[in-house]
Amino acid sequence: MKSQYNWKMASFLILFTLLLGHIVINFASYNDDCSKVDGLYDSVEDYTPKIEKKQSILKHANDIESFPTISRYKFNCSNIPKIRIERKIGHGVTKQVFLGSYLEEKIAVKMVTRNVKDVKTCVKKAALNSPNGAASHSERHRCFSFPNMKLMKEILLLQQLSHKNLLKLVGYCVKGEETEATSLSEHGVVAVYEYALRFYISTIRNWPWKLRLTTAYSLADFLDYLQNSAMGSLRISDFKDSHFLLKDSHIKLTDLDDFTVDEPACNDDGECDYNINCLGSRCIGSNAKTNMKRFNDMFFKNLLFHKNSKTNKSLTNILQKLDQFEIEAKSLKKLLFQLDDSPV
Repeated sequence: MKSQYNWKMASFLILFTLLLGHIVINFASYNDDCSKVDGLYDSVEDYTPKIEKKQSILKHANDIESFPTISRYKFNCSNIPKIRIERKIGHGVTKQVFLGSYLEEKIAVKMVTRNVKDVKTCVKKAALNSPNGAASHSERHRCFSFPNMKLMKEILLLQQLSHKNLLKLVGYCVKGEETEATSLSEHGVVAVYEYALRFYISTIRNWPWKLRLTTAYSLADFLDYLQNSAMGSLRISDFKDSHFLLKDSHIKLTDLDDFTVDEPACNDDGECDYNINCLGSRCIGSNAKTNMKRFNDMFFKNLLFHKNSKTNKSLTNILQKLDQFEIEAKSLKKLLFQLDDSPV
């Protein structure tokens, strides 16, 4: 674990150096912009607005530089139509995922189609309520609105969230929320992701101990990230094993459209799970506890499993705390970091 920590520190220093250089370059360009303002006014009376404009440019320089734009992504509306769709590789209630290729690179393309459950149910209901027994063109289009809004929510979330355990968004194109077209050049909302592989959760017990320990630490870090996000404590509402894929030995979450920051509502303490107090009519802390419980059941019990685990007091202590909901992500990271890399 210590070698991983050194690697993280080295990566941080490299990124910090690159970021600092980027800021210096852009700050110089802002200074150039400010110097151009100096020649706009000739009279003494015009000097005050000149200074105010110069200060305004400097004041908002950081905001302009840090504001996310589509240029940060490899794919956009100009080249997404050039992606070749190979086959369907996944589906859910509102979306389907297809294997795509672009210049021999494998990618995953996510979009709403007429074959997803929500759209089919909506179209069927519209047809039943129609005098002629068929859904009109406008009614069919409306059936795509809600599923496409969920996909757009996922795109917006990935604009604000960044973690190695989230499947990376590499581009998107939004033209309209009601498009039924199947062509990528005409489709309303298309999201493009890095390509990752399916895997069976049970197989991770067969991974080498060092890899399992590193993966457990990474997932604990992910839980800590979700609990302390800028948006609030995020809960993964739709938790399924099919929503996790494997990319370069990292377990990645693929579906974000059911993320929520709303803690469960309550009237008194007895209504909250995990012995949490009811504060302001909310079970504050329930989101983080729920995520931890689900990650423990699906991942930690497999990642930290060992037939001789009872002989290792530190590992036994971690497993007990997880089962009894007595540990938060930050504390779990610390305990995992202290575990020996060698097999227990």
